[in-house]
Amino acid sequence: MATDKRKTVACQRCHKKKVRCTGGSPCQNCSRAAATCTYPLRDRNVVVSEAYLASLHAHAYSQSQTPFPQTPNSTNLVIDAQPGGPPEPVADGSRRGAANPVLKDSTAEAFVSGLKKLTGQRRDSTTARQGPDDMGQSSDHTGDDNDDDDDPHYDYVPLNFDSTASRVTIKLPPYPYALELVSQFETYIGFEYHWYLLRPFHEAVESTYRAPLAADSRDRIWLCKLLTVLALGESYNSYHAPSIEVTDGGLQQSATSHASQPASLPGADFFEQALNLFKIPSEMPTIAHVEALNLIAFYCYSLNRRKTAYTYTGLSIRIATALMLHKPVGTRSAAAAEHSKRLWWTCLLMDNMTSSEVGVKPTLRFNEAELPLPADNLLPMDAQGDFNDPAIFTAHLKLCNIRNDIHETAGRLQQHDFANYHQAVQHPLRLLQQWLVEMPDEYSFGFNDGMPAEMLSLTSMRSLTSLYLRYHQGYILLIRPIFFKLLAIALGKDTDETPLDSLINFSSSGLEAAKCNMRILMGLSHVDRIAKYGFWESLHLFSAINVFSLARLAHTLRPFSLYQTEDDLALYASAKSLLHDMAAHGNAASKGHVKLIEEIERLLDAVSSQPTTALDSQLTVTMADLEQDIFQWIESIDNIDQYPS
Repeated sequence: MATDKRKTVACQRCHKKKVRCTGGSPCQNCSRAAATCTYPLRDRNVVVSEAYLASLHAHAYSQSQTPFPQTPNSTNLVIDAQPGGPPEPVADGSRRGAANPVLKDSTAEAFVSGLKKLTGQRRDSTTARQGPDDMGQSSDHTGDDNDDDDDPHYDYVPLNFDSTASRVTIKLPPYPYALELVSQFETYIGFEYHWYLLRPFHEAVESTYRAPLAADSRDRIWLCKLLTVLALGESYNSYHAPSIEVTDGGLQQSATSHASQPASLPGADFFEQALNLFKIPSEMPTIAHVEALNLIAFYCYSLNRRKTAYTYTGLSIRIATALMLHKPVGTRSAAAAEHSKRLWWTCLLMDNMTSSEVGVKPTLRFNEAELPLPADNLLPMDAQGDFNDPAIFTAHLKLCNIRNDIHETAGRLQQHDFANYHQAVQHPLRLLQQWLVEMPDEYSFGFNDGMPAEMLSLTSMRSLTSLYLRYHQGYILLIRPIFFKLLAIALGKDTDETPLDSLINFSSSGLEAAKCNMRILMGLSHVDRIAKYGFWESLHLFSAINVFSLARLAHTLRPFSLYQTEDDLALYASAKSLLHDMAAHGNAASKGHVKLIEEIERLLDAVSSQPTTALDSQLTVTMADLEQDIFQWIESIDNIDQYPS
């Protein structure tokens, strides 16, 4: 009888008794003992590449971030990567899905750090990169508490520039006035963004006034943040701060300036002090720098300094990325992780908003974000006072993403594309409608009859109205090109009237959105909650007046059923008066918008004074004279959202 091939390993019985196994089935020892002879099973060794394991890990992480429909405030942002219209070429990687903006660290320090992990060694947690934060937050938020040790220590050459700073003397307002400005800032823009942790900021304000000579009170980046918040808060004043005026006779009187041409924008003095304190960090940035840069960028819009805002926002998102604020880290506390997450989303918001105003693509797109949306379901009770309700912030994020889609759709749409216009705009229009449906019931309002009383009673009213202004602005941006088409038809420049009914229906939708925005802004003005120096307020007001004027001009040239009632005309007059008032107060953006409105009225008056019968030869001459001016004006209007006034 032929014996089986000898095994290369011992059977289990011989291995247990620690005797030499002869192999075979059975082996000689088991055969003599009449025992069962079994051998251990050996799995095949398969060599798996490290890159493949890394890809599996990344896929598993992305699956763990899948949205859960039962908790709306904790869901991820779902992105449709294929907006309406022809797809764009994948040249900038914007269609890659949930792309990771951080590459695997390939530095030598990271390699050595990985070797230490394999041997169980860990470097000391204190590194040269750790810099002190103004309120002791850096250890929680700068990424140095990362167990993965993704930020390995390295030595760099220090420079005097890193630690030297010119001596600066600052002037803070009286404590009650400072508290009023902080409260006003948080009332106006505290819910649709996340600027800082609320309670630590308030405690630091109190400490600064109680102990102005303490080291924390004199920290430059902290004072920069405080002064910028004061500047933003004062920019929402409808009055100017009280002052003491010394007359020629030596008498002093308390005065509150109501001049229509103020010497400087409210808050500008605080802001200039903040800029003198701010210094671009080198190798030791902290989360406080990100907070300060976001605040500085937002105030730049009050000055109509759009490119400056874009520059500061770019620096902010670079520092936030370097601090890994966008990267989920399990060792952070729930409050620290939520703070980092919300601050990262604010950076992304600011980047997308400032980019659109200078006519360039944002640094990062929403489908490149790794983090879930803001939520408070994981926050402990003692930390919830540091954050506002995330619902409005989340709605703002979703709306900003839709706005990007709208910009892409409008940017691809050329004059010869109007035959397919209806199809091109369907996708962003559906997104806008879906956004409104998903709004929580307590924040869902309509504006056909003005500002709802229930909305005015909310603490978050100002942030909520800003959200609805942006929502209606999305319709205006999509519908506005239609008025150019209608004017071309009315002037005889375009004889194709096949899609006329559809264009008129779309125009009516845009006109209704413009009316809603005018009602919102007039409602804010009536309750003294209008931001008279605000860039966005001026832009939304101008855009609404612009669409209204286009409808009037188109109706004057040729009746398109865009009829406007006496109430509509009164609303238009009130909105125009408000824009003039904002310009008179010193709003730089409003001044440019007023000039454009005056051009619209000049053209409207010229057309209205002509005969209304198309067969009249005089009208034909008038149309020929006006055609060039009108289409030059149209081109300037089309670019108003992307270039300085």
